[in-house]
Amino acid sequence: MPLSSHHKAMERLYTASTSQASPLPTHRLFSQGLKYLLEHSSSFDLCVGEDNPFYQEFILRLQNDISMDEDCLGLFECLTIFFRLRQIVEKGRALSEAESRVLHYFETCGEWEPQDSTVVSHWYWWRIPSQFLH
Repeated sequence: MPLSSHHKAMERLYTASTSQASPLPTHRLFSQGLKYLLEHSSSFDLCVGEDNPFYQEFILRLQNDISMDEDCLGLFECLTIFFRLRQIVEKGRALSEAESRVLHYFETCGEWEPQDSTVVSHWYWWRIPSQFLH
């Protein structure tokens, strides 16, 4: 099922994310980014495939009880990959403010680096760009 078919679950997640105040930037950015994803979910269907492990992780978390304290970082990483995919697939399109903030934070906060061994970093800096070079 495409991402847009999970709209109700994403709305519940958005409500939960905005009701649980947190000083963490990833929490705030995730809430803002999720709102953008909700408003534009059908356009993400074109670039986020169901076989994508970040899509699968995101949907799995949507189907379970979510604790923003425990799940926010993983959800933020999924959202970052969705925004990165759309950025690369739709090269000529200007990024939204929400997308820009999420991607900028990911690239500059120091948590994720191009050479670290995390799956999300590998996808962000290497796998996604290399998929669309051909």
